[in-house]
Amino acid sequence: MKEKLRSANKSLVTGLSHDLRTPLTTLMIYLELLSNGKVPDEEKQRQYVKKCMEKAKQMKVLSDQLFESVLVTEEKEAELEDPQMVQYIMEDVISDMIMFLESQGFYTDCRVIWEPVKIAVSIDYIIRIVNNISSNILKYADIDKPVIIEMKYQKNQVELWFINGISSCRNNGESTKIGVNNIKSMMEKMGGECEVNSYDSSYMMKIKFPVK
Repeated sequence: MKEKLRSANKSLVTGLSHDLRTPLTTLMIYLELLSNGKVPDEEKQRQYVKKCMEKAKQMKVLSDQLFESVLVTEEKEAELEDPQMVQYIMEDVISDMIMFLESQGFYTDCRVIWEPVKIAVSIDYIIRIVNNISSNILKYADIDKPVIIEMKYQKNQVELWFINGISSCRNNGESTKIGVNNIKSMMEKMGGECEVNSYDSSYMMKIKFPVK
């Protein structure tokens, strides 16, 4: 078990180092040009400052995901609240996500219908999971395609689907998949499951909760 954790941590650090290196190198190049006075044109200066902000935001997302990963690893098990109606648990969280994505220029297509079924979750985990999903959408999704949020009810579980287009011009390089792995870990600790399906032009994530 210790060897497995050691291997996972090594893989995580290696992947994170790779992901951080690219925006950090670019950030240093732009800052060096600006600080040395090699960009006299004011419009170019504004463009370079904007690029620096973008790279800094990418690095913040990665560092936040690493911190989240450490938290999830250290938490041995989730403390679940008493079973509640799925609407009571999820309605405000989904509404907040929609407001945030639309404030960033995305169009959302919400196909959620509430049925009288109960699930038991950690509210803290739910908020952290939705924040991870929102961060991934900002980083990888095609802003010209809708973000679909849909609720599905099976015999013994409730599924929440997130579907978005994949952008060809956003940061779509190799990823450590830290955010997705964090979501999977948190779902498992709540007795649920996270399933990811990626296609040429679309991405789908399903988070599944057992009905109580």
